Amino acid sequence: PIKKPMNVKCNSSIAINNKCKLHIYGKYSVTQGLSAPIPPLTAANAVGLIIAHGSLERSRVDLIPDVYISNDGGYTWIKSLEGPHYYAVLDSGGLIVAVEYSSKPVQAIKFSTDEGQCWKVYKFTNRTFYFVDLSSEPGTKSTV
Repeated sequence: PIKKPMNVKCNSSIAINNKCKLHIYGKYSVTQGLSAPIPPLTAANAVGLIIAHGSLERSRVDLIPDVYISNDGGYTWIKSLEGPHYYAVLDSGGLIVAVEYSSKPVQAIKFSTDEGQCWKVYKFTNRTFYFVDLSSEPGTKSTV
């Protein structure tokens, strides 16, 4: 089991007997329709950085996951974003972008330049639109 991230509190019913552990939603969870739009993500040029959906409950069935980030290859994690998101790693991990996973239209993206510790919102249009995927140009090594 993966230890609970330090920046989250567990439900009292699962905190008893130290049963509060982080459950990562992998590719199987995504194929089973567990509200995670994409599986865990890492990039070869962002050593140690992993972004994944997960939850702190004993059972993952019907739970809405949050986004967790590890910068040490999965040994420790932080809760980074509330609810499911699409996400991408850019600039060798120096930039992470995310868009909320929702059936509602969006008009902004979120970005972090400190491995998910803090997020800023960038509204790039006044019109809403439906978002279906987030991708970056393959092989890019810089945001310039």
